[in-house]
Amino acid sequence: MATLPPPYSQRDAARAQRYYRRSLRRPSIVGPIVLIVAGLIALLVETNKLNVQHLWDWYMRWWPLLLIAVGLLSLGEWWLDRNQVSAGRRSHGGLIALIICLAVLGYTVGFTAHGLRGMHVFGHGVQDEDIFSRMFGQEHDDDRTLNREIPPGAAVDIQVAHGDVTVTASGDDQIHVAAHLVVFAANERAAKRGLDAVAPQLEVNGKNVTLRAADASDGHADLTIEIPNGAVPSITAGHGDVTLEGLAGPVNVNADRGDVKADNLTGGLHVRMGKGDFSAHAIAGDLTLQGKLDDVSISDVQGRVALDGDFFGDTNLAHISAPVHFHSTRTDAEVATIPGDLSIDSGDLQLNNATGPAKISTSAKDVECSAISGDLRVEDGDGDIAVAAIAPMGELHVHNRNGAIQLTVPLGAGFQLQATARNGNIDSKLNLPVSNAGEGQSVSGPVGGGGPRIELVADHGDITIGGMEAPPPPPAVPAPPSPPAPPSPPGAKSLRHLRPSHDGETQPVTQ
Repeated sequence: MATLPPPYSQRDAARAQRYYRRSLRRPSIVGPIVLIVAGLIALLVETNKLNVQHLWDWYMRWWPLLLIAVGLLSLGEWWLDRNQVSAGRRSHGGLIALIICLAVLGYTVGFTAHGLRGMHVFGHGVQDEDIFSRMFGQEHDDDRTLNREIPPGAAVDIQVAHGDVTVTASGDDQIHVAAHLVVFAANERAAKRGLDAVAPQLEVNGKNVTLRAADASDGHADLTIEIPNGAVPSITAGHGDVTLEGLAGPVNVNADRGDVKADNLTGGLHVRMGKGDFSAHAIAGDLTLQGKLDDVSISDVQGRVALDGDFFGDTNLAHISAPVHFHSTRTDAEVATIPGDLSIDSGDLQLNNATGPAKISTSAKDVECSAISGDLRVEDGDGDIAVAAIAPMGELHVHNRNGAIQLTVPLGAGFQLQATARNGNIDSKLNLPVSNAGEGQSVSGPVGGGGPRIELVADHGDITIGGMEAPPPPPAVPAPPSPPAPPSPPGAKSLRHLRPSHDGETQPVTQ
């Protein structure tokens, strides 16, 4: 009697179904593409056409593009398989995990041991080296000069795609250009072609002067330029630093990636930046700064200062003789003049020795205003506010939604006070009664005979009000001691001085 096969268990049925689905799974095109690219890279490395260090630097900068490429290929495969019922899924989880693991490994090594020189993370890193261009050759450099007379008051348009730019004033009516060229090429012939390609070209068309260093993926040109007084420069820089010194006219700068530094300009300055540090000192005209910036340092400006953009570092302004306007995504500040300084970072805003009217509106910052004269208005969202006013006082309006308020006024000053802590307490050193108002406290009334209005409002926080004495005057400079009288010669009579007598007449006395 024939035996029947044993019945399938539920586990065996599930295993069979899984094997069947795997048999329907179609291979992905991503695997062969990865193998081809990896083979080409290995071949270039083995033939000394590709530097491993530069390749790793390039990967640390552009690895997110690999994820985008895998996603696009997967989307294309899904589009091709959408109408096929029997098409199985294609998985790239292993490749994605490998890409991410390599990036995490690079970050860990770079941040802990600093073992990878020139690492880039989404473009943040050294800007004086073109990692991609250095992958396919050795460095070659050359120095070249250009000298040419230009019309008085000419508009000089300077365009440099890769390289640093320094612009100063010349002592004659000519434009002088000194260029340091750097290219990366596999041989001398290719290097010469690259050097000729990045060399600056000068064109003069009437009062329009154009100085252009061509864009090249395998090199850069550092330019030192001297222009006549009265010329109006306009600089467009792609990757590189811009330095301006001793220019006598308005200057326009458009810098994509790199630092900008300006010193001793007798005209105005307008700058638009994509990323980098900015510093300007001794500017006689107006200064306008826009874009995305890291650290900003501005001092000794006689004209207006306007800053508008995204600020990722510290911003410091000092000795500004005209109105100042600062605008970012979190902070707005307007001040009439700043004889002292204004500092803004990610968590603090400090204004010291300034003249109003001044307005400050910010969030998530501690605000400290000291030695402020004139009108002042401060609004904060999540931080403490401290204000110290000096004579002559103006109107003060301080509103803090979530944080404490501390106000210090000169002793003997007159003003009209209205302070309300809606969910907090008030500590006042003034001779005014503090009354309870719901869950908070309030105090109001004239002080010192009345005067400018002071309004303090804390939605969630305490209010402290106190006085301070005026700083003592500086001590008088002592008079220099008088030189001793010369001795009398031998045999000479003693000197006679005059002093008033009791009856008002002058009598001689002997000393």
